[in-house]
Formats: sequence, structure tokens, C-alpha cells
Amino acid sequence: EKDRQWQARTNELHDVPVQMPRPVLAATSKAKKHAAGKKLEAALKQYVAASALPGAACKEVLDNCAILMLLTGRNNDCVRTCADVIALDPKFLPPYLHRARAYRCLQKWPEALNDLETALNLGTAESARYRGDIEREHGLVQSEQQHRATQDLLPNHPKAL
Repeated sequence: EKDRQWQARTNELHDVPVQMPRPVLAATSKAKKHAAGKKLEAALKQYVAASALPGAACKEVLDNCAILMLLTGRNNDCVRTCADVIALDPKFLPPYLHRARAYRCLQKWPEALNDLETALNLGTAESARYRGDIEREHGLVQSEQQHRATQDLLPNHPKAL
């Protein structure tokens, strides 16, 4: 339950800065309405279109794309988009968490653990506030990694955690 609440909190779409060009604001507003209505595919399509507009290159728009990619199972796209967000602002916590979850879904546990450790070490107020949650997710990833290693060594070991 704590993991579900944590993921819901960190998968909330960001507000877009009000100084963005008017067409970007209109497109992202439409995308956010799609997302609120649980039309995630439509929201993703709208955010991707918005991100291609002149003046739309900001961490909030791109991270919203990454969130929707994660929620729709486009984990490799999420990883690439998070790298773009991190390039814009290396101290911005959310893309590390989203990329860690995408890596977790792809069973790339060392990469997920690296992103979670980076998130813990950012030294921002946000990383300090979420420290317990990030550490819990770190523990879950380690457990999954160990469980998979056990499965590889002992094929008759139970498959589910």
C-alpha cells in the first residue's frame, strides 16, 4: 500500500511554467485533461506533440512525457526521455525516480539501483523529504534482483515474490 501511494504521488503530472508560449500551454492543458480522464494514450500523444512545439523544451513538459510513457508501458522510451530531462536539470528528482521504475520494469536492476542512489544523494530538499520512500523502493529493487538471481540458480524456486 505504501508503494502504491508513493508511486501515485511521484507520478503526478507537473504544472507547466506559465511563461511557456501560448500554444504549449494550450496543448499541455489539453493533455492534462486527457490524463485526468485516464486517457493516458491520448495524454501522451498530446504531450509529445506539445514537446515538439517551439519553446516547449522544459523539464516539466519532458518529465510529463516520461511519466506517461512509464504508465503506458513504454519503458525504453521513458528511459531515453528521463535522460533528456536530467540533461536539462541534473538536480531535478522526478526523472531519476521514473527512470528507476522503468529500469525496474525492464529488469535492469543495477541501473535502477544507481538512479535511486543518485536520487538519495542529490542533496535537495525534495530528496531529503522522500528519503524513506526512495530507500523503500531501493529495498524492493534489491529484493527483486536477489529473487531473480535465486531463480537462475534454483529453477524450482517459486517464481512469484
